[in-house]
Amino acid sequence: MIIKSKSYKQTGVYRRLVNYVLKDSERESSFVLTRFIKGKEPSKEAIIAQFKKNETYRLHKRKNNVKLYMDILSFHKDNAKELTNEKLKKIARNYISLRSNLSVALATVHRKEKDHVHLHILLSGTEYRTGKSVRISKADFRDKVKIPAERYVQKNFPKLQKSAISHKRTLPSKIQIKDAEYQMNQRGELSDKQLLIGHLEKAYQKAFSEKNFYTILQNENLDLYTRNNGIIAGIKTNRKYRFSTLGYTKEILQNLTKDLSKTSRLNTLERIREFQQLQQEKSKGRERTRKRGR
Repeated sequence: MIIKSKSYKQTGVYRRLVNYVLKDSERESSFVLTRFIKGKEPSKEAIIAQFKKNETYRLHKRKNNVKLYMDILSFHKDNAKELTNEKLKKIARNYISLRSNLSVALATVHRKEKDHVHLHILLSGTEYRTGKSVRISKADFRDKVKIPAERYVQKNFPKLQKSAISHKRTLPSKIQIKDAEYQMNQRGELSDKQLLIGHLEKAYQKAFSEKNFYTILQNENLDLYTRNNGIIAGIKTNRKYRFSTLGYTKEILQNLTKDLSKTSRLNTLERIREFQQLQQEKSKGRERTRKRGR
């Protein structure tokens, strides 16, 4: 999946972009999602009027204020048959919540070209009726929108691996291209480590204690191993993976005895994913240093 975001500052942009996004010839077997727009099936004029009205609430008005954002999510051609409207709606809703949960929003899919499925999402330049700008930095867009959006797709729709987000600044280098895990993802497969991470996340959300966490994993036919002191340390597949190196520290697992809410667990999982991402980047950095030293 490739994500592009473009901002528009012209006064007449609402009509032009709404008409383009909802152009019938581009929207074969499509759908329409809206946020903060009244009516189950609002007309183009009603949508345009809502975008315009919301702009009148802007707190700090300047000539170069961004009136509208258009974000486009493009998917790999080999995933076209997998991209049902229901899946795309879920992806669109998740993306909007990450990008700007309080914006007036319009989302639809274009399928004119059978192997080129892409979502169009229009977002107001300010929050709904508050007048606050929804502008975010490039770094926040990458870290708080693109990367979490990628994780959402990978977790909920594993068959869409070929549509993994392409980050311009982190395109695969020569070293990364040779990486076995990357090559597997390109073929639409998951590595042992990625499959293991999926099992760990599911077990963490279900478990009511550290011991129960291990039991759930064993019921999935995963081979747990212990260290010299007999304490369970991790899981053995084609290699050994320690729980702590995957972000599941002793402290986090012991907290399962507390009656953690679903929200608390999801927040903890998000921190674990960030830790895993950081570890992966460090590993790649060490590999590049090793290659240069040869």
